[in-house]
Amino acid sequence: MQGIRKYLIVFVAIASLAGCKQKKKINLSGEETVAVNDFIDFFAPLDLPLEFADTSLLKAKKDNDSLLISQKNFNQFVPDSVLQQVYAKGVKPKIYVLGKVTVPKAETYLL
Repeated sequence: MQGIRKYLIVFVAIASLAGCKQKKKINLSGEETVAVNDFIDFFAPLDLPLEFADTSLLKAKKDNDSLLISQKNFNQFVPDSVLQQVYAKGVKPKIYVLGKVTVPKAETYLL
């Protein structure tokens, strides 16, 4: 009986430690490359219908610099030619995360 009790205590301790493991917070504003799943998981889910005003976009930018995506990480998944059509050559716009909308059994939109 004593042997079973020891193994039970060890098993509970290992299970507790394994259950407490937290996922590392992803930072897209740095220069290190990220995986596709990590890039998509960084975007918080949004509920439909969505409504954005210009003031809410400015507030999101000003209040939270942790939502900034570096040019290197953005260009890892989106070709730089997409932004070249909108911005002048040499301009590096700051890109911020707003969220994601997922259509069940279909696609995911990143904003």
